Amino acid sequence: MNKQIFNNEIIKSNKAQSNRTEKIAKEIKVILSEVFTKSQLKDALLFDKIVLISEVKVNGDISLAKVYVSNWNVNLDDKLLITTLNKYIPFFRSKIAKALKIKTIPDLAFFMDDQLNKIIESEKMFKSLEDTTKNNDS
Repeated sequence: MNKQIFNNEIIKSNKAQSNRTEKIAKEIKVILSEVFTKSQLKDALLFDKIVLISEVKVNGDISLAKVYVSNWNVNLDDKLLITTLNKYIPFFRSKIAKALKIKTIPDLAFFMDDQLNKIIESEKMFKSLEDTTKNNDS
């Protein structure tokens, strides 16, 4: 009986922690998105560039937030984008600290979200398949 109660408390605790990390992740996404949309970064490389934050994942102890970005700029290399964003981590963390007012501000790690590239490759594949089908029908 005690084991069942203990297990239910763990499940409730994990669910509450999960809800908290999800909420913090959403808030971080909004804060960082505002930084990009309001051009708060004064970096020539990022001036007039479109950087989309597709997802933020915060670990259970809120020590790390993984930020997944999509690069919508043809003339901006993905690796250079990540390197530049990493240079501004202290700036991003200060923005998060001011907005969230939480005890622990997670460290940030930026990653490329390759979903856009996968979609583009899929579209190219379907287009190629469609062209092949049209040529065979002719």
